Amino acid sequence: MLNLSCIQGVKMVGLEAIIKGSNIITDILNKEAEQPVSDIFKNRFSQAKGSLEGKIKKMTGSGLGFKRKNKSKKHQSQGKRGKVNDSIR
Repeated sequence: MLNLSCIQGVKMVGLEAIIKGSNIITDILNKEAEQPVSDIFKNRFSQAKGSLEGKIKKMTGSGLGFKRKNKSKKHQSQGKRGKVNDSIR
C-alpha cells in the first residue's frame, strides 16, 4: 500500500514531466536551424532535475505526524453477549 508522501511524490514528478515535455515541444518548434535537438533535451532535463531536487528537499521533514487513536476502555457489561432462548411460544 502506498503512503501519502509517496503518492504526492509521484504526482509531483508527473506534473514536472508534463511541464518540461511541453517546454521541449515548444523549444523544438521555435528552434533555430543550426541548433541541435539534443541540446534542447539536455538543457530541459537539467532544469527539470534541479527543479525536482529543490522540491524534494522542501518536502522532506516530519510529515503529517499521524496520531494514534486512544483505545476506549471496555466496560464489564459489554462483554460476551449471552444467547436468548426462544422457548416461550
